[in-house]
Amino acid sequence: MKKRILFAFFSIAVILIVGERMFGSPLVKYNNYHLKQNMQTISESEVTLNSVVPFEWDTVYTFPPYTSKAKIEKIIGFESNEIKETVNEGMVNLLFVKGNTVTGSICDYSKNLGYSIEFKDKVKFKDNVVFEVNIQDGMVSLTKK
Repeated sequence: MKKRILFAFFSIAVILIVGERMFGSPLVKYNNYHLKQNMQTISESEVTLNSVVPFEWDTVYTFPPYTSKAKIEKIIGFESNEIKETVNEGMVNLLFVKGNTVTGSICDYSKNLGYSIEFKDKVKFKDNVVFEVNIQDGMVSLTKK
């Protein structure tokens, strides 16, 4: 009986580990979803990311199109399966980091996301940076002031 329980436990653990490697972290997907929800409810003319992003983060990075995963890892200082590479011009690539953990990973076209966040290189939570809000045809665009 103990062997069956042990086998079942290890089987479930392996499935969870393989699933996370293949499909990504459920926490990151959860955070990405809630970020999208918050972005779609913005009605102010100015906001801070601190007030919009509904999960913990220290730094958010943006990367130009075609930046390799290896270069992104070098910039942020650690490896993660949550890092994605853009495959075309016009894609949003945002990486929210808390310590040495990716807490949010956005890599898609703005039109698919329903929002865009524009800034150069990175923004730190502690800086409480203000963004100008532009809402047009249901698309929310935040631009660093």
